Amino acid sequence: MGIYFNYQSLLVETFREIYKEELIFEKNRAILLNINEKLPDKVLVHCFELAMNYHKIKYLPLLGV
Repeated sequence: MGIYFNYQSLLVETFREIYKEELIFEKNRAILLNINEKLPDKVLVHCFELAMNYHKIKYLPLLGV
């Protein structure tokens, strides 16, 4: 299963920098999830928070993280 983001944003690049050990990525487009494993809830919530605030934080290094 995948959670897709606008490939022109810095979201997936930032997620990869922060969560390279916790998540699997598809290029600069998506977070891939294994449906047979427990979802990393806290990590995903943080990614969603960054995505929902992207228009405010897109100019900050690492999106302000």
